Amino acid sequence: MKESSPQSDFMQDSQVELVEEYLILLLGVVDAPVQTKFHVEKELFLLSKVNDTTENLFQFQKHYEGPYSQLADDSLESPLYYGKAFDKNYGAFSLSAAGKEYYFKLVKKNKSNPRFSAILSIAQLIRGLYDKLSKEELALLIYKTYPEYTKYSNISGEILDNKKNYSNLVKSLISKGIINENRFSHD
Repeated sequence: MKESSPQSDFMQDSQVELVEEYLILLLGVVDAPVQTKFHVEKELFLLSKVNDTTENLFQFQKHYEGPYSQLADDSLESPLYYGKAFDKNYGAFSLSAAGKEYYFKLVKKNKSNPRFSAILSIAQLIRGLYDKLSKEELALLIYKTYPEYTKYSNISGEILDNKKNYSNLVKSLISKGIINENRFSHD
C-alpha cells in the first residue's frame, strides 16, 4: 500500500483525483446546486486559501474573471476518476446520484480524521455564505481580499471602479449580512 503524502493524508495521491474529491466535497456539503461554474471555481479557490496544504494543488491563476483553475475546470466538466459525479443543469452544478454516493463514501472513510472534518466544516461555511451571492458580489469580495487577482480581469473594472455599481454591491453585501459597514468604508 502506498504511503499518504502530507498533501493528501485523507485522500488519494493523484493530483487530479484529489481535485475531483475536493469538488465532490464542496458540492456535497450542501444538498443544493451551486448556481454557476464561476461560483464553484471561486468557492474552491476560497477553500484552497484556508487550507495551506491545498493552496498549490489547484494551480489557480490570474484570469479574466479572477482566480481560475484549469485543473478544477477540467475535473468538473470531464472527471477522470469520478465519472458521472457532477450534474450540470442550466449552468448550475450539483452532485449526481453517483456523486452523492462518492461523497458519502469519502465522508465515511474519513469520519475520524479531524483535518477532514475541519475541511468539511469550512466547505459548509463557504457554501452557506457565498452560494447566495451574485457573481458580482462574490467577485467583489475576492478582488478586495486578493487584489492580485484583478490582473488580467475583464470584470474587475466594472465592479471596483464603477462607483455606483460598487456602492450598490457593498450595500447588497451589508444587507445580506456578509460584511459590516466598516468592511469597505475606506473606499
